[in-house]
Amino acid sequence: RITIRRPLKHVRTYDTGEAGEDSCTLVTQCSIDRLGRLITQAAHWRGAVAAAVVAYDGATGEHVAVREARRRIEAAVAEIGACGVGVGLPVRRTIAHYEDGGLGLYPINAARNAALRLATTELVLLLDVDFLPSTGLHSTVAGSAAELRRRCVEERRLLVLPAFE
Repeated sequence: RITIRRPLKHVRTYDTGEAGEDSCTLVTQCSIDRLGRLITQAAHWRGAVAAAVVAYDGATGEHVAVREARRRIEAAVAEIGACGVGVGLPVRRTIAHYEDGGLGLYPINAARNAALRLATTELVLLLDVDFLPSTGLHSTVAGSAAELRRRCVEERRLLVLPAFE
């Protein structure tokens, strides 16, 4: 007999702002012990953010209880929402809380796909939570949105950014 477990169980979604007109959403995922990196990443990106946070502590390799995870995520969401202040237009920053489904391993593919489903734009910047977007990258993308949309969406091309500058 084979038992199939869902890799992620959705708990709650937090939105820090209205859905504004944005050209590209930064999409990422992380375990709960990496919330500090998510906050820093959101501070560097001046646009929409979609992130899946898994109630799993990568430092200890253990599941984090729902109540404790909710407390930590809510504190991070408050900081992330503050990062969007002064951007100049409504910016949606969506953080979804997931349990790891009891598999014992970090569900990286399921978390990435869950974060992608949260994005509300055609263009996404899929970025590991440990990487920071360059200063001004959002402005560059927004200024080239029509060309990027044509190349990436209509022509089905992929744009690869250098990892280190």
